[in-house]
Amino acid sequence: MIIVNIKNGLGNQMFQYAFGKVIEWKYQTQVYFDLLRDDISTPLQTDLDVFNIEPILEAKPQWRIPFLPFSVRQYRDKKLYIHYIYYKLRRKFQSNKLITERYPSKYLKLFNKIDIKKKYYFLGFWQNPAYFIGYEDKIRDLFSPKDKNVICSKESTEIINSQYETVSIHFRRGDYLTSGFIEPVEKDFYINAIEIIKQKVKNPFFYIFTNDPEWFENEMKIDIPHKLITGNVDKNAYIDILLMSKCKHNIIANSTFSWWGAWLNENPDKCVIAPKKWYADEKRNKFASEITPKEWIRL
Repeated sequence: MIIVNIKNGLGNQMFQYAFGKVIEWKYQTQVYFDLLRDDISTPLQTDLDVFNIEPILEAKPQWRIPFLPFSVRQYRDKKLYIHYIYYKLRRKFQSNKLITERYPSKYLKLFNKIDIKKKYYFLGFWQNPAYFIGYEDKIRDLFSPKDKNVICSKESTEIINSQYETVSIHFRRGDYLTSGFIEPVEKDFYINAIEIIKQKVKNPFFYIFTNDPEWFENEMKIDIPHKLITGNVDKNAYIDILLMSKCKHNIIANSTFSWWGAWLNENPDKCVIAPKKWYADEKRNKFASEITPKEWIRL
C-alpha cells in the first residue's frame, strides 16, 4: 500500500498529487491520498477538483495509524527519552515506512526503488520536476481545466491571440509577510528579470498576477506595458495558473503557484526566470535549485 498526503495550498497539492500519480504510473500500483485531519467523518477536500484529474482514492484515516507519530522530535524536546528511542527504533525496523523530506526539493533516491510489497506513507511536498520526467504530457493533461470555458475566456483569448510576446509576472505577498518560513522576493529580482526579458524578447507585454495589487500599484514603479489581472480568488485562483501558462514567457515568484503556471506553459521557446532564494531560512535553500528545471534562469 502506498499513501501520499495532500495538504496546504493549491500549488503544493498539485505537486503532491502529481508525485503520487507518477508513482502509480511508474510502478503500476494503486496510490491512495490522505488529507491530514483529525475528524475522520470529514470527507476529503482539496482544491484539485477544478482540474481534469482522475478520481482521488482516499486513504482511510485508520490506515495512517501504523505510521504515527509523524514526528518523534516532540518526545526528545519534552525529554521523554524512552518514547523517543522506542519510536526511533520502531520506525527503523518496522515494515511500514514513513518517508519524509529532510530538505525541501531534494530528490528522493527511494523514488527509483520503491518495493510495492511494502507499505509507504509519503509525507512531504515533493517539489522536484525530476519526478515528472517521462510523464510530462500526462501531468499536463491532468491539470487541464475541467471547465473548458476557462480557456475560452476573454482574458485567456486576449493572451493567446496577442500580437505581443506575452510575459506573466507573479508577485506573491499576503501570507508571505507573516509566514516566517518563506518571504516575498525582493524588488531587485523583478527589476533584473524584466531587463533580461527585454534583452531576450522583442515586443514584450506583461501580465501582472498578485495577491496584493495595491502594493504593486504603489511600490513597483516599473515603466513597462502591462495589465493587472485581478478577481481570481478562492476557488477561482486556479484560473491565474492557467492564464500564466498561456503567456509565452514567465517571471515567477518563490511560489509553487506561479511555478505551475510556468511549467504548464507549452511554448518550446519560453524564457522562465525564477528566484534563487526560495525560503527565508538559508539552510532550507540547500537544494532550492532543484525545484527549477535546468533550462530556467535563476537570479
